[in-house]
Amino acid sequence: MKTTLIVVFLFSSVASADVFDYPKTKLHLSLGIANPSYNLEFQDKETEKKVSFKPNANSLLVPGFTYRGLFGWDWVVGLSWGFRQKILQENIVKFGESKYDDFRFKFTFKSFLVEVYYSQFRGFYIEDSKGADPSWDGSQPNLQYPDMYARTTGGTFTWVYHPEEYSIAGIVNQTERQAKSGGSWLSGASINQTVFSNDTGLIPITIRDQFGVGQDLTKGKFSALQVNCGYGYTLGTKWFVGGLIRFGLGAQLREAQLLNSESLDGWGISSKLDAFITTGYNGDDFFTVIRSNAQGNIYNGLSSKITSTQNNFSIVLGWHI
Repeated sequence: MKTTLIVVFLFSSVASADVFDYPKTKLHLSLGIANPSYNLEFQDKETEKKVSFKPNANSLLVPGFTYRGLFGWDWVVGLSWGFRQKILQENIVKFGESKYDDFRFKFTFKSFLVEVYYSQFRGFYIEDSKGADPSWDGSQPNLQYPDMYARTTGGTFTWVYHPEEYSIAGIVNQTERQAKSGGSWLSGASINQTVFSNDTGLIPITIRDQFGVGQDLTKGKFSALQVNCGYGYTLGTKWFVGGLIRFGLGAQLREAQLLNSESLDGWGISSKLDAFITTGYNGDDFFTVIRSNAQGNIYNGLSSKITSTQNNFSIVLGWHI
């Protein structure tokens, strides 16, 4: 399976005294290096024992562009595509080999932001292998689950209360910039789903007795609908630091299957925390930024708290043409 990363932006321009939208610029080009990561953690509610799974994901080379005024409309359409970089053989031996796809779409309008994402991974290793098997030592490869599968999908809607003071486009892809430091309260809603499976069991057999009812879990599907609130702020103009943070709370539907094929479904409460942070320079002719886009979904499992965490860290150089 080829590793890819797609990001699409589509937004209306925002004109205000506090936001500069490059009125004479139609094309923005960029080249970046992105490092996507994923973590699936199980923590027993009584013993607080943890086990954390990660794929052996590598960096991506990401060229991209955005264009303003396509088909004569006052909008910006953009696309970037990631090309997988080679993993060193010693890293494959140490952590195994993962197959994965990661797609992210962002649609930014004057007063709101819509985000859609999809990622799937097959092949995981246990980060703290010593904690999962006391006989393990650092000279050995990490404990590996080559057939373990996980998928996370979802969408988030975010309303910007003061777009004339705070530009999400200036944070997300630098096709605008703040002419004055400013921020805005945010609200919205999100829907997300995390699916994971491993036919021989997800919790290592050496520590299953520390995981209650959920110790024999082989498959899980957690679907959640949440209400979000947060805040965004940008400090500076050409040299800047800014971002946004959002917290969500809502209901979840749990569908779980055990080793004996028993299904245990039910409702519960889930929460979500995500943040987008960036800093750098956004000038008249070019920009260079560091970005970090992280989100964590927390679900209530059979006897565990299950946390699905994604992060995309990137360094980008771009030009306003």
